[in-house]
Amino acid sequence: IPDVSLESTYASPRSAATSDAEDALEVATSLGLDTGAAEEHLASIRKMLSVRVVWGDETRFCLLPMRATFGAVLQQVSRRFGLRD
Repeated sequence: IPDVSLESTYASPRSAATSDAEDALEVATSLGLDTGAAEEHLASIRKMLSVRVVWGDETRFCLLPMRATFGAVLQQVSRRFGLRD
């Protein structure tokens, strides 16, 4: 199984669209909208893993490759919450 790193995930033009979609879903969630169906739909059409993390009153959403390592998931969650490594 190849090691899927975030560098390869976020280095393509497709990744900009992915990040924009993640940001839009986070804004909608922060406004109190139910984004569950949109998250599932987006992950399904892009064949990616949908991850929603709730920490206190903050919610972050990210899409990751299906074969992402646990370390890649942790790194992405840290990035979405603005934490240092």
